[in-house]
Amino acid sequence: SSGLGHCLSSAGLGAAMASMASTADAFDSFDWESGVVAPPVTADAKETFVVEGFAVFESLLSDRLCEAMTLRLDAMLNGEFDTGDSPDKVPSAQPKRRPRVEQFVNAWKGDQLFRSVVHSASLAELVAGVAGWRGAEVLQDQIWSKPPNSGPIAFHRDAAYMGDGVVTLWITLDDLDTTLGPLEYARGSQAWPPPVYKGYSPSLFAKREWRSEMDKAAGQFGQHADLVQVLVPRGGGSIHDGRTWHGSAVNRSRRPRRGLGIHFGPIGARPVPPTTLAQQMASNSCESRSDDKPG
Repeated sequence: SSGLGHCLSSAGLGAAMASMASTADAFDSFDWESGVVAPPVTADAKETFVVEGFAVFESLLSDRLCEAMTLRLDAMLNGEFDTGDSPDKVPSAQPKRRPRVEQFVNAWKGDQLFRSVVHSASLAELVAGVAGWRGAEVLQDQIWSKPPNSGPIAFHRDAAYMGDGVVTLWITLDDLDTTLGPLEYARGSQAWPPPVYKGYSPSLFAKREWRSEMDKAAGQFGQHADLVQVLVPRGGGSIHDGRTWHGSAVNRSRRPRRGLGIHFGPIGARPVPPTTLAQQMASNSCESRSDDKPG
């Protein structure tokens, strides 16, 4: 079988992953790339991406790799970063009074396992194949962690933040059903005319009117929002066009809903981020990757 089981027995795996939550030493013991099970690019996936603005995949990461990633995410939420560096954005503190959505930006900078997954050649090849590029490079990653009763994440377009031409790979680290507030797409919205206000959401985490910006864009051009929920098991996910409207509802379950989003651009033609913050993060990301390369 594929995944981390290649490296350890089932009995030893749990103990090793548990210890990994508090130390970086275990990382080098695993062939993490074997847990990436990205499928071959099909004509149907490419056509669906072009027509609907997204393509869904049942399996991208092994279950055991997802389990290891959730352990590392818990460690990061507690302020533990095994690279000695910190992500560009870290939650200010664990909430005490009410649940809230927690967000990391460029988590790969703070964690070896997330770095391995985010910069996986197999995932980049999948995105490039679906998007019709000769190659894909990582622009930025984001982790969204939605504890029970947290959310929503307002509908928005990634292009409004990352620039025209961005394509996003999203992977769930939890089995999804309708109660968890799964990712939702407005089918075909990548073909809507660009909204005059670019598709920003004034507040990504506002409880009220979290679909308002998408509804405004749809009404502006006489469009209808045909919403599709991405209901896949942990390790599954989707690839979407940066112009596609998407968001997610409140997590009304008793389980957390955690996901990794990786924003890609075509090699040699990086999208230009339209916001100052995005430009700064893009610059930091480029500099960090350059430092990682062997001389």
